[in-house]
Amino acid sequence: MLTFILPEKRQEIQFSDNVLDHFLKKRQVLPHRKEVGGQLFATITPKTVSILASTGPDKLDTRRRFSLFLNKRRIQREIDRYFKKGLHYVGDWHTHPQHPPFPSHIDFSSMEECFLKSDHELNYFLMVVVGQSDKPSDIWVGLINGHEILRLQPVS
Repeated sequence: MLTFILPEKRQEIQFSDNVLDHFLKKRQVLPHRKEVGGQLFATITPKTVSILASTGPDKLDTRRRFSLFLNKRRIQREIDRYFKKGLHYVGDWHTHPQHPPFPSHIDFSSMEECFLKSDHELNYFLMVVVGQSDKPSDIWVGLINGHEILRLQPVS
């Protein structure tokens, strides 16, 4: 498990081991590997956001070495499917062939647009970028809304 604490210690974000394992298996460590990504699903309480599931890759996505375009119909189907299981969509994840990973300008703008155009009750969406390191603590994790980007640091 990997844990992050939100500003002012209002809430924790916890990534389950199965989600971290999924990220690490999809790293772009070989030159021919294309970007991979998907959605993040969680249970939410006043104190904790527990990331319990991640999706992707999917054959309907457009994947290249340095870009990824998720299929919007597939995304909505997965959001609906996981919601029926009691899990809420909380953001996206994807890989970069970098160490350390850092989101691109396109990553920031597309996540901001997603936050602003989506129907939800969240204060932020979560964005995760998985680099080439095999250490879960080396992933880039941030919160994004239409006004600010907050990078989070792991506490465990």
